[in-house]
Amino acid sequence: MEHNPVIESYNLPEVYHLGYNGTHFEICLNPTYWDKYIRLAGAGTPYATKMGPTYIPPSIFGGKFGFYGCATVINTPEGFSCIRIPALTEKGEQDLKMSLHTFGATLSSVLFCLNHLLYLAHDAKEKAMPGENFQLFAVRTHVGHNPAFHKVNLSLATSLLSIEFLTRFGSEYSFLDTTEEMEDHYITQVARDGEVVRLLPRAVECHFYNYGALFFRTIGGERVTLEVLPEDFSNKMRCLSGRNVETVLQQFNLLVGVASVWQLVRDGIRLGELPTFS
Repeated sequence: MEHNPVIESYNLPEVYHLGYNGTHFEICLNPTYWDKYIRLAGAGTPYATKMGPTYIPPSIFGGKFGFYGCATVINTPEGFSCIRIPALTEKGEQDLKMSLHTFGATLSSVLFCLNHLLYLAHDAKEKAMPGENFQLFAVRTHVGHNPAFHKVNLSLATSLLSIEFLTRFGSEYSFLDTTEEMEDHYITQVARDGEVVRLLPRAVECHFYNYGALFFRTIGGERVTLEVLPEDFSNKMRCLSGRNVETVLQQFNLLVGVASVWQLVRDGIRLGELPTFS
């Protein structure tokens, strides 16, 4: 996995955080970074031109953007700009796989831009002020242009602060709430494909191990995981890579798990309280 500034910096300010509300991924960032995002990927930029005619650039006025306008951005009462991207298709859609591919390509585009801003913050030696949130994780996704031929994948960088928090409060726990969210997401999408699935025990997993690594597993013919691979050992177990991820559904299901753990750690650090582990 390519080196990521999140694992190098203890106090990097939060550029974005990832959540999941049961139907959509929610990527929240403060308005300063949303303005920078628009300057990077908005109308008339080289990035927007490169994305092609199906890409609707983000606007200072909010509203829809992304491929075919599948993403929306709103302002939250907490003062964040919140990007919402569907994590599930709607019932009755003509081509569910193509819709998921569009959602996945848009999410990948958003994360590419935000991680670029993360690098800029790191290069500028920005530091979180007292009382501000820290960048705890950084996630990257890849979705090929042709869903029939190009595989998908994802990776996760974990900060030292998040690992310290999980080591203190989460070691040897099974994240049952996270697992249930992943199971619900997978079953709901499969049902919309007109199929029925009964998940076997441990078909979906989320764990944190004593040596400091997260592990996520979802459904697939082979072992479909987000975990530390041998080539990532040099990064002290803080870089996770997707393994045998072949569909956007699998990618999204793993991301549901990532979003759940991300919010758990973020809330625990922000509130200074011990989180509730199932």
